[in-house]
Amino acid sequence: MSRGLGDVYKRQLLLDEPTKGADSILKQQVANILLKLKSSGISIIVVSHDIEFAASCADRCAMLFGGEIISEGEPHKFFSQNSFYTTATNKIMRSFDKNIITVDEAISSLIWREK
Repeated sequence: MSRGLGDVYKRQLLLDEPTKGADSILKQQVANILLKLKSSGISIIVVSHDIEFAASCADRCAMLFGGEIISEGEPHKFFSQNSFYTTATNKIMRSFDKNIITVDEAISSLIWREK
């Protein structure tokens, strides 16, 4: 039984604030590493206050308050439906398109509209 549990634990990674103090280049490198780990079947749980990073990398997001999950969902739903805890991009683009949560999405949307 313990061998089976060991195999499970080898397939999980828990990170606490992996982007704290990181510049945008390092954040992208961390994102690339996490994507490779995810594609190899590793489950990743990240605790972070970096909502821009979470919006661009996460499959699911959750907000904890008082030790309990008070909100959770897929990043677009999670950030676009939250007026306070959302990305700066979403706050800027909300009147244009409330579903835009990352800079890349904003740029793509603006380029597409100019064509």
